[in-house]
Amino acid sequence: MSNNYWQTKKLEGQYGNGKTLTEKVSAYEKTWESRCYSGGIPDEVPYKVMMSNRAPSYKAIAIAILKNDHHLTSLGFAAPQSSWYSVLKMQQKNKESSQLSLL
Repeated sequence: MSNNYWQTKKLEGQYGNGKTLTEKVSAYEKTWESRCYSGGIPDEVPYKVMMSNRAPSYKAIAIAILKNDHHLTSLGFAAPQSSWYSVLKMQQKNKESSQLSLL
């Protein structure tokens, strides 16, 4: 019935990552307007509801921007990972496993 709209856990890539902060905010607004806020998202919602990402608000967007959350992870966006991250983690695991085998 609700299609998991009210889950409290953060989903990676939930809103589709844009290139700029403005595009991400627009994607956030469009997603919530397509779900159940066709009249526009409210300016403010209760604090606990806002922090659990159960309802959108312009106050949540403003707080994320003021906290310099450039990837908007507090709104449910996933931070982008570098292509080198997995390579470095693999090297670290290999190094740790080789050190353990010497002991």
